[in-house]
Amino acid sequence: MKKPTFKYYNLILLLSLLFINCGKDGLGSLFNIQNCDEVCSEWERCTNISEDWSFNWQCRPKLWLYTNHGYWSGQINIVDNIGNTYTEDIENLKARGPNHSNPESWKLIKLPYPLSSHAYQNNYNMYPDEELNHLEMEFTNPISLEFNINDSIYDPFVESVVFYQGTGQIRTPNGSARAILEFNCYYIFQEQTYSVSFSATR
Repeated sequence: MKKPTFKYYNLILLLSLLFINCGKDGLGSLFNIQNCDEVCSEWERCTNISEDWSFNWQCRPKLWLYTNHGYWSGQINIVDNIGNTYTEDIENLKARGPNHSNPESWKLIKLPYPLSSHAYQNNYNMYPDEELNHLEMEFTNPISLEFNINDSIYDPFVESVVFYQGTGQIRTPNGSARAILEFNCYYIFQEQTYSVSFSATR
């Protein structure tokens, strides 16, 4: 009788692993396949929530990836009609994200701007007005992560509250942990048009 080959032992080992890992999620738990009990919307993703050495897949808002992990730091450039430029490094911006229980918020991110709440408190001995120091980004595409900005905000160049209008995108060329947030806006102040560009990474 022919002796079992090395391939035969590998097959037995693989089948054993499959049966051991067939629990509630079947083969999915072995191969890390997403198996949410509910159907996720286009603005959610099926996420593995680790609980006591087990898999618990749940639908979570996609934008949580960009608000619950890390801080944004980058540079702002503001240019007026005649080419005067204001450039500033902005660091440690902690974005606020969607509320899991409120589907209307799944498309929104609020970014402290132009200063982080901590930096604002250090500069002015008070915490910033949430409405005038957080820039709201409304996402329009859950795949490309493009967003619109139509928000009143305190602008550091003219030292006044102005209305930003523009577009932006979160790009993930090297994965979500190294995401790049960029936007371009404009506003009108005292009959002059100002253009604003901002780029930040985590």
